[in-house]
Amino acid sequence: MKKLRLTKIFAPAAVLVLALTLTSCGSTDRAKQTELKEAGITAMKAGDYAGAASSFKEALGQSKYTVGEEERDICFYLATADYLAGNQAEALTTLDSLTGLDEKDAEAYFLRGSMYLLEGEQEKALADYDSAIAADPSDYDCYIAIYRNLTAHGLADKGTEYLNKALGAGSDSGNDYFYRGKVYELLGQTPAAESAYQNAADRGIDAAKLSLARLTAQDGKTDDAVAAVEAYQEEKKDLTGAEYLLIARVYESVSSYDKAKEAVTAGLALEDIDSGDKRDLMRELIAIDEQLLDFDSACADAEAYVADYPGDAEVVRELTFLSTRKSR
Repeated sequence: MKKLRLTKIFAPAAVLVLALTLTSCGSTDRAKQTELKEAGITAMKAGDYAGAASSFKEALGQSKYTVGEEERDICFYLATADYLAGNQAEALTTLDSLTGLDEKDAEAYFLRGSMYLLEGEQEKALADYDSAIAADPSDYDCYIAIYRNLTAHGLADKGTEYLNKALGAGSDSGNDYFYRGKVYELLGQTPAAESAYQNAADRGIDAAKLSLARLTAQDGKTDDAVAAVEAYQEEKKDLTGAEYLLIARVYESVSSYDKAKEAVTAGLALEDIDSGDKRDLMRELIAIDEQLLDFDSACADAEAYVADYPGDAEVVRELTFLSTRKSR
């Protein structure tokens, strides 16, 4: 989901919004703030969520009552660390502050809605999900993430409603057709997905060919699917992170998880990887290691992911599960 810039004021220690101007207080100690933020991230990767929350609160304290994109980012880390430390009320209070600062902060609504869902507060979760969609109606990733969260909590019918809304978003661009293909797949409408992917490919979205290969694999034509992937890799020498992700998913479809992990690892090794692609690849690595029954690696993957991307409540939930499966 896209980042939004805030220009209002934030009282970090108490997580309260103050009606002050940006120029009314001293300047932020960025060096100290960065140091404390990194300390919090390191603590999260080590599973010390209470310690991480403490560092993030101290980092926010360096802002001198101002808030910008960096403070907003730290707030997401803080909310996630507090939630994982068992301080659900504090996590929600932090997100309340963000939505109070910007009523169109789609990411804050999404994360708060996901936390409400984890707490069993369905109506509040759905209200926040609706607000996230209203803030950015063309964000297909948001529709899909909401669907997955709701489905994971036994609310597949509600999730399907969001997917159907997604089909009405966007335009007739190749990228829109590509995302509609993803939505149709989740709806179980394979012919429609295939048609959408083909339309995307015809409009210059080469990656759609890999999605078509995955559908071929799911149709039982595994040799054809693998051949299509190999031909694609031969034709395109310099692959993007998104393409490596799709290649991994084709191999997952044919139960070749070692090959899938190779593709994800290659994608993550790219020097100029897109931040969104990196996020998706790190997320996929968790699932692949689970399929390989390597729960220690999967748990480490999830800890690293949450430390880098604290706003993903689904992975936060998965991390809680994986923590019970890893060796002691």
